[in-house]
Amino acid sequence: VFIAKALENSDRRIAEGKTITPYFLLSAFLWESVQSLAVEKMQQGEEESFAFQHAASEVLSKQVKSISIPKRVTQSMREVWLLQLRFTKQTGGRPYRLLAHPRFRAAYDFLLLRAETGGAEQELADWWTRFQVADEAEQKKMTRPRSMGKNKRKGGSRTKNNNYKSTND
Repeated sequence: VFIAKALENSDRRIAEGKTITPYFLLSAFLWESVQSLAVEKMQQGEEESFAFQHAASEVLSKQVKSISIPKRVTQSMREVWLLQLRFTKQTGGRPYRLLAHPRFRAAYDFLLLRAETGGAEQELADWWTRFQVADEAEQKKMTRPRSMGKNKRKGGSRTKNNNYKSTND
């Protein structure tokens, strides 16, 4: 479903006279492999960001043995994948830094594609859509840390945010 939607969106962009980038499509083709390998690494105790970095490296390493992909393309693919983790960081200055990243737009489109196919929370994609068009005052409100309830203590129990749903369903 994910790859089919990526191809459908690419066809629509071409029909509208817009450009598409090889790294975006290749990122979509290999996302499921990166995601499932990262989840496997996290289950083995690896921290989320390291798991995704290592998974991206392994998948790309294996792929370049089959097909020649220029380093500038693999670097862009890696950035799109790793920026997915940063979309969940919505407080303080992090959203502003992400918005200024050179690959933000491609990573954001990738997030929208994931949300559209059930691989990410639609609420997260909607938040980023609103954040981009919000004025400065609204952006400040949106990036304020959420207040903790009366019975919650700082540093209390935490659960991992699993924002990487399988797109095979």
